[in-house]
Amino acid sequence: RYANTLTNASASEFGIIYARGDTPSDFILTGRMLERIWLTATSCGVQMQPLTGTVFMNFFIKENPEGHFTERERTLIRKQIDTLYTIVGGGKVVTFMFRAGYAPAASARASRFALEELLLS
Repeated sequence: RYANTLTNASASEFGIIYARGDTPSDFILTGRMLERIWLTATSCGVQMQPLTGTVFMNFFIKENPEGHFTERERTLIRKQIDTLYTIVGGGKVVTFMFRAGYAPAASARASRFALEELLLS
């Protein structure tokens, strides 16, 4: 918990992407915006790190009202989301958060699937 606080405190900037709703189309638009932001940041030498745990857990507990999390954990997630929405304002759906700043390049990279493996024939 405290390690996250120190890590986040070292970030130059935080970003929040939000949509007008939570339809599949809204999430596609969010993804497009995220790609543009991330590619632009990378081309400028800025590193980005997603901070989406609470956001994604909130979507999960909305769709799965029982199980996986204790009621205490659900209450904590809702409290954190309420705090976030106090910052962002009502009428919006927070879909992604990130921190950004100048830093050394990432020390590891995710493996990639070959395009041929992803195409449907």
